[in-house]
Amino acid sequence: MTKVSWSLIRPKVPYVLSVIRLLALPAVGIILLQCLSAYQQNFDESVFSAPNWFTAIGFRFLWNYLILLIPYLILYALPFFRVTSIVLNTAVFVFGVAEHYVILFRNSIIYPWDLTGISLAAKVSGTYDFVISKEVVYAALMFAGMIVLSFIGKEPKFKIWLRAVIVAVVILAGSLFIGQFVMSKTNQLKNNIRFYYTLVNYNYENGVLLNFCYHLRFLVHDKPEGYSRESIQAELNSYEAATVSVVPDQQQPDVIMVMSEAYSDLRNLGDFETSEPVMPFWDSLSGNNVIKKTLLTSAFGGNTANTEFEVLTGMTLQFFPSGTYPYKQYIRKEVTSVASILKDSGYDTMSVHPFDLTGWNRKNVMPLLGFDSFVGEDAIKSITTYRSYVSDQSAYQYIINQYEDHKITSPDTPLFEYLISIQNHGGYSSSASLPYSITPDLVSDYPQTSQYLSLLRVSDDALKMLVSYFEKINHPTVIILYGDHLPNLTDQFMEYLKIGANKENPQFVLTRYETQILVWANYDISDSDLAGIEEPYISSNYVSTYLSDIMGVQRTPMQQFLFAMHEDIPALDENYIVDKAGAVYNASDKNLPVDILTWLDKYKKYQYFELYDSTK
Repeated sequence: MTKVSWSLIRPKVPYVLSVIRLLALPAVGIILLQCLSAYQQNFDESVFSAPNWFTAIGFRFLWNYLILLIPYLILYALPFFRVTSIVLNTAVFVFGVAEHYVILFRNSIIYPWDLTGISLAAKVSGTYDFVISKEVVYAALMFAGMIVLSFIGKEPKFKIWLRAVIVAVVILAGSLFIGQFVMSKTNQLKNNIRFYYTLVNYNYENGVLLNFCYHLRFLVHDKPEGYSRESIQAELNSYEAATVSVVPDQQQPDVIMVMSEAYSDLRNLGDFETSEPVMPFWDSLSGNNVIKKTLLTSAFGGNTANTEFEVLTGMTLQFFPSGTYPYKQYIRKEVTSVASILKDSGYDTMSVHPFDLTGWNRKNVMPLLGFDSFVGEDAIKSITTYRSYVSDQSAYQYIINQYEDHKITSPDTPLFEYLISIQNHGGYSSSASLPYSITPDLVSDYPQTSQYLSLLRVSDDALKMLVSYFEKINHPTVIILYGDHLPNLTDQFMEYLKIGANKENPQFVLTRYETQILVWANYDISDSDLAGIEEPYISSNYVSTYLSDIMGVQRTPMQQFLFAMHEDIPALDENYIVDKAGAVYNASDKNLPVDILTWLDKYKKYQYFELYDSTK
């Protein structure tokens, strides 16, 4: 028998260890990510506990492993793998921790397009409490292990031409794998991998990286089947505007629209009393000049810009992949909106957001929606803040000041002012001093809920100031205020409200997406189309259509179509559809009634036209 000399094997051991290290790093990285994502909340707010994640992911672990192996292979073929692998290790850990907290605070995973909003996330993160959970500790230990692994074995020695060949082959193979499998719904179904769009968090069993990379395919908006620009334009032109203004003497009213951050009346969701009134001024508003409705949105606990997109444009999130943000991904040209319609009617249009103007890509989008200007916190001279956010009162006072300045400089030009408030933004956990300390009369203490209710009372005072000012103005003026989404409060309070209960019942689930909308005018609006709606609610995509006669402008062809569709589909959001009988359908239901499918098919094509082919 021939003996193998140890002296011949020993020099090769470091290189064998180097290969083992290469193969081990992505495996540990996937375990790290899954450990953190295993904290993922399901729709009913329960926690998918860490010990069970491996059973759930099963064979899908391999696909996630291959995704992470690709960048490690590329770095392995390049010089200084010890250094570059540590950089990649760090990126994996940071991404995992970020998703861990995004899930907790926003009840959603991280999507590819979220990476463009890192600066905004950093600004708002200061108001949240970051609890170091055991999952984060486990992940930190694994991260330390990955650092140690990076130092095992010798650096591979490849000639330059071989490095180039390896990198090219890996990139080609990786691209084919990502394109033909990771982002291919057809091939995934063949491998029993499914993605759910109405309840994205149900996708936890697919694995963090497979979830993330799958959504790369949605960076491009697919054209609807059977779409023809010419035929769609002809169809839209057949909808003749039939708006009858309710403004006295057919005047052009000044219009003030406020998207109030996380403004929602929790009393509509749960039966509880509070230590003192939360919205006394709101409750006092009534009469022929007031309309109050429940607003059905497509957002919960965050994603403010998506509600804003629906309200301003009349489009719906239902025709976009779940988790996408039209402001970031799809608005690249001028798009018809409330602002552009009023601008075309002779209005000066201005918008203000007392925070970071780059958030949600608004700085680029607002001009495309028809706003003449878009200003931020630095434009407001006198500021009161709560929890580091500019107060509603300061923002409303700025709106009043701009109105007064405009009446001096351009008295004959009507004005549209749009405010995106920030006072009640999520993160209701600080010990900030507020003018009120309102508590719900419940057995348990809910400090986050108490802070939110106290902030709502501050908002109510500010609304009173705004309305009281314009009550004294003789020129026709209308104020529209709407909430963008429910606040994301603690799981325990949401459980008390039963927000997550009956998750299989769409009728019950809709409460998760309810906020409020108020229309106040200093003239009679009781004969308006909005006042005539029999339902106590309206979905955000219909808002601009049903404001037309109140603002005294003609509906666009798209709005006229929506006005007609509303009779059969009085409400819809990203996930659900309500028919005229009040029945609620899941948007992904394969057995939707034919009349609903017909309306939705037209709506989808018209919306695509407005986004991409309209000459606006």
